[in-house]
Amino acid sequence: ERERKTMIADIAHELRTPLTIVQGQIDSMRYGVIPTNDGALSKLSQQTELLSRLVKDLRTLSLADAQQLRLERQAVDIMTLLHQVVESFQEEARERGVTLSVQGPGPVALFLNIDPERIMQVFINLLSNALRHTLQGGRVGVALHCRPEEVVISVKDTGEGLSEEALENAFNRFYRADSSRDRATGGTGLGLAISKTIVELHGGSITAANAKEGGAAFTIRLPRLATHQ
Repeated sequence: ERERKTMIADIAHELRTPLTIVQGQIDSMRYGVIPTNDGALSKLSQQTELLSRLVKDLRTLSLADAQQLRLERQAVDIMTLLHQVVESFQEEARERGVTLSVQGPGPVALFLNIDPERIMQVFINLLSNALRHTLQGGRVGVALHCRPEEVVISVKDTGEGLSEEALENAFNRFYRADSSRDRATGGTGLGLAISKTIVELHGGSITAANAKEGGAAFTIRLPRLATHQ
């Protein structure tokens, strides 16, 4: 009951900020305080987009809590999926001056019984966070290692790493290691919580740690289906 009340309070808090901004912008345009131009409309669009993402993320979690989040499983080459996600972030990485790479076991196709859209969502969340917390000249690396019963996929960055508090709360709903910066970049504070839910629904696990060489390291373990050459 305490967790439920906290969750409701968090949701109200997260919804209030973008709604307050939207209402203020609309009132200012109505009364001629600010002009109704592309710049003002762009700000409104950004806030409504944040609201849409927040509602979508909350729906995903509510379905998971009710055990109604269904997975559309199929045999997917996990390395192909990882390359696709990494490639979609290459332009952003170049703009930030960050090197983004992916490493795997070679030219062997490795098939997992997964929901590709959901697992892609997990890696989009992890790479978004990694790039946001990596300074210019830094690196973000995705690496896959095969084991007899599972694959281990790591996402590491050379950013500031995770504090003790962040390590304890990384997968909690609405937790942000840096509230002001994450909210400014449009984060809902639900990405890692959703990632954990999705991975566990696949029978896997996800953990957070600090890499020995510095920076944050997230490790995902997923059960294997089969390997084909």
